[in-house]
Amino acid sequence: MLRAFRAAYDAADMVTGHFIRGYDLPLINGMLMELRLPTLDDKLSHDTKTDLVRRSGLSVSQENLGAMLRLEHQKVHMNQARWRAANRLEPEGREAARERVVGDVRQHIELRRELLALNYLAPPRIWRSGTAKLETDEP
Repeated sequence: MLRAFRAAYDAADMVTGHFIRGYDLPLINGMLMELRLPTLDDKLSHDTKTDLVRRSGLSVSQENLGAMLRLEHQKVHMNQARWRAANRLEPEGREAARERVVGDVRQHIELRRELLALNYLAPPRIWRSGTAKLETDEP
């Protein structure tokens, strides 16, 4: 699954998500490291959380932004029992996780479109993987 993700990531000009630079991309890098696979390369990214205009007194979770902007697609809730079933790969848990992921992606697409239309997002930025440089014996 990670190899397929990596191929799609490498082919993309830009990636987008809600807290993608702070959570998703570092998490994927960690999974790649656990399997001793090459980490992600730097990539242009647009983050609907960290690229928002400055503000105060406003929760910027994807769910709250979606409600504030009255988006069509709603966040699919997962209680602890549903997460447990998903983590155990039980059939009903896998289906619940699939619904959650599909719902998050649909809401994110709509959210980003609306934030761009309202001019609430800063331009995309490069996500830096922080890939370590190879050390040499040369001074």
